[in-house]
Amino acid sequence: MLDFKTEWFSKKVYDSLSTVKRVLDLHRNPHLAEDVDHQYGDKYLLAEQMANTALIAQLNVLTYYGLTTEILQSIDRSKPTTLRFQGSTSCTFLNEEIVEVPMQRTEEEQEHVESALFGTTVRSTIKQVVRQVPEYHWNVDVHWEVS
Repeated sequence: MLDFKTEWFSKKVYDSLSTVKRVLDLHRNPHLAEDVDHQYGDKYLLAEQMANTALIAQLNVLTYYGLTTEILQSIDRSKPTTLRFQGSTSCTFLNEEIVEVPMQRTEEEQEHVESALFGTTVRSTIKQVVRQVPEYHWNVDVHWEVS
């Protein structure tokens, strides 16, 4: 049996709905399907709308990775088609720097100073403790292509 957290999921959906309400016009008011009176056939329209939304989201991802209108138009619809995803990365070391990172700790140094006029006085200096950490800088190139 699946351990699906219905209350947690409903809370997330209602939180999302409140965000969507702020974004949409005042005349639109989205609700969960279970909270709205509907007919039996409406569930199929809802499923179709959600499937179309998922397809559009996938197409947006593929467009981000390089799928162009030309590639889509060149697809022969009479036979199955495979999209090939190619990616390459390269990494080049640039340099190393030593940086000083302040720590939460401080140290106090006391120095006893003798003076003929005032006698012995104590001079205190509080210093922030820092540690030296190496920072490595890299140039990373990533190339994506869908064909």
